[in-house]
Order: sequence, then C-alpha cells, then structure tokens
Amino acid sequence: MHEPARQTSNFGKYCHPVTPRLDWQTMHEGRQYDNPSVELALVDLRVKPQPSGSSDTPVLPPVWDQFDPPEGYPVHADEGQHELMVESAGPVIQRQATTSRMVARVWTSPDQPQSIRVSQDQLIYTRQRGEGGDRSNWPRWPQRRPEVLEAWRRFRKVVPDRPLTRVGLRYVNQFDLRNENLVLAHYFRTLPDVSTDAAPNGVTQFMLRLELPQPDDQAHCALVMTTAQARPAPSETVSIVLDIDVYKEFTDEQPLADSELESILDELRGLENRIFESTITNDIRRLMSSSAQ
Repeated sequence: MHEPARQTSNFGKYCHPVTPRLDWQTMHEGRQYDNPSVELALVDLRVKPQPSGSSDTPVLPPVWDQFDPPEGYPVHADEGQHELMVESAGPVIQRQATTSRMVARVWTSPDQPQSIRVSQDQLIYTRQRGEGGDRSNWPRWPQRRPEVLEAWRRFRKVVPDRPLTRVGLRYVNQFDLRNENLVLAHYFRTLPDVSTDAAPNGVTQFMLRLELPQPDDQAHCALVMTTAQARPAPSETVSIVLDIDVYKEFTDEQPLADSELESILDELRGLENRIFESTITNDIRRLMSSSAQ
C-alpha cells in the first residue's frame, strides 16, 4: 500500500506543484527595500496591572487623563466598552440594560499614519501606511525607535512603579501578486502542504497560523499567512497577508529594567526581520526592490 500523493502549494488556478527554492544565501537582516510590503507596524508595551485597593485607597484618575502625548498628536478619541446586562426568570426576560465604560484613549497624527493608544496597563504605538501612501517613504526602525521610547517615557511618568510584563512588535505585510499563472511557492518558503486527495481541484483561499518557539525562552513568535487584504487591491491580483507578531514576557522573578527596553526592542526587531526574510523568496525580494510591486 503506497502513501497517497502529496502536492505542496497547490492553490487552484493560482498555483501549481513546485518545490520552494531556498534563498538562505541571499537572506540577511536589516535589508532595505525600495518598495517594502509593510502595511502596519505596532509596538506593544504592557505593565503589571494595578492591584485593586481597599475602600480606604484613594481613587486615582485614569492613566489616559494623566498622559501627556508628544507633539504632533493633536487628535484624540476615547474608546469605550459596552456590556449588556440581562435579568430573566426562566425563559422570560424581565429587565435588560446596557452599561458603558471607557477603556482607552487614542491620539493620532493629523494625517493619521501614526497613533498612540493608552489604557490602564498598556501603551500601543502604531504606524500604518496612509491612504494611497507611498511605501518608499516608510520610516526605518532607527527612525521610529526614538518616537516609541519618547511615548514610553511619558507613559512611565504616569505609572512609575509598575514593571513591564510584555514587550512586543507586530508587522503586517501585504503582497499583491498577479493571479495569471501564479505559483505561490515561487514567492514564499512557508505555505500549507495540501494533499491532492483532499483537494483535487486545489485551494483558492487559506489561512495558516504558526507558533514558532525560539531558543530564548522569553521570546515568542506567531506567524499568520492568509489570502486576505489589509487594504483594497486591484481585482487582477491575489493578495497575501503576512502577519508576524514577536514578543517577550517578563515576571517578578525575571523582571525587565527600563534601561534594557531599547535593546529588547532592537532584539525583537531583528527576530521579526529574520522570520520575515526566511519566509519569502528572491522573487518577492525583487518585487520589493522595484518601483512597483
């Protein structure tokens, strides 16, 4: 009895069975592209939650009311959370009410490519490609790092005694590939492996999620690849979104000093870049090195 035939990277009219080409010899960290694929970059900094106090503990203003945003973020909006409360007697609903509470405040730059979100225990710095924005002007990590650290410094003033529990980076990339005779394995080294017995006509859509353990026990990486769109794309293309989330978590037994934050951010940026470069092939690199993807 022979093993059923397996076919790698067969996606209906988009793909044909091929063996992904290895590109380790050309992969290196810190590579700069003229037309990068990134749509959104996010830095996530979390601190230990404030313990609930007794009735004698003074009630402090919310963190977002005390936060002083950096210059260049004149617009802000409040985020709320709504809960539906239902009282019933058997199958009969006797009373229902909706309660609302504020959970965060978001400051944005005038053209809205950058934002800072502040909640009670979390600071999120986000940079996204603006509407119709030029990817070639995407700022590199050394340009963004000082902005992140300045936002953190201002957040730290409000929560001076609560240690960092999580430091994370997330990059969302979108590749718009012409669907005529498209072979995804020419572009990506990581793809689902699909049995031809299960899908004799191929697959037209997919979502792949991987948890990638790292040698450093504190470091974690989640990779999501899907046929989706982070933004609208031309109808004659197939859009592949590659979402890479890397982070480190810290405990009271293994705390992170504020003085180490910059080096941890740089380490995570290097890890994210290594995962990204090991997921793509030279064909994708050539697209990102040209004036138009």
